[in-house]
Amino acid sequence: MEKLILVYGLQRSGNHAIINWISSFYSSVVFFNDLEHDFFDSDANKKNIEKELKNHVVICSFEDSSNKMRPNLSFLESSPSPFSSFFSQFDVIPVFIVRDPYNCWASRKVAHSKRGLTSSNNLKEFVYNWKSIALKYINDEGFILVAYNSWFKDPGYRKKLWRDFGGEFYSEESLKKVPSYGGGSSFDGKDVHAAIKKIARNPMRYLNFKNLVRLCKSPVPTLTRVFKGSQVKASDLRVEGRWLAIREEQDFDVLVEDIELRELSEYLTNFSIPGSIE
Repeated sequence: MEKLILVYGLQRSGNHAIINWISSFYSSVVFFNDLEHDFFDSDANKKNIEKELKNHVVICSFEDSSNKMRPNLSFLESSPSPFSSFFSQFDVIPVFIVRDPYNCWASRKVAHSKRGLTSSNNLKEFVYNWKSIALKYINDEGFILVAYNSWFKDPGYRKKLWRDFGGEFYSEESLKKVPSYGGGSSFDGKDVHAAIKKIARNPMRYLNFKNLVRLCKSPVPTLTRVFKGSQVKASDLRVEGRWLAIREEQDFDVLVEDIELRELSEYLTNFSIPGSIE
């Protein structure tokens, strides 16, 4: 039976890194990124999915992009249900991607300040949507949960997930790079950060007289040579320390003081803020 993977995740939850990793399980994958939530209301879209499924594993992702959601609905209310009649003809794997709310919110705030996100920057909406996903997973059967915190640091957890997905192949090569789609990391540039580290490791190679002359004459081409191919490894990102950047802000206190949020975060992601209230 054709395999259709439906992925639901709030922005900055590690969606694209995880989907990139899931895609590596199969020989042929078609990925539809950040779809409109009414995508499957269209007969033409349904037929296109059916066509792709004849030869490929299909992955469809849904995020909390304000311009993609149905108006005046929460994330899960807006998203297509994986248990609707259309999906019953396929081998459907519904997936929730969850990152702890503290680092997820911090990453969203930084991304909004740098370039803006298509998701809302309203903290109340974020908390409601995060809790809704957590409670839906806890109370309803049928979903695979990918907890980004555990996925990122635990090879055994990743291998278990691979078995849950019924993957054909297993490789961790996709973990070495930050995907370019989805904006990369909101804290670390995909190229600049790595290039600086590259220069720091061997400064005489890049800051010798010859290169300094080249830099003065042709700064852009010279810097391009250094930056070319320099990508941040995903394993270098400090994924559980994002919250430190916003710990003095008022809205962060709202997150920390929410006991239900803390308990759900500990249960699903095994992460809570050190020293948070009892």
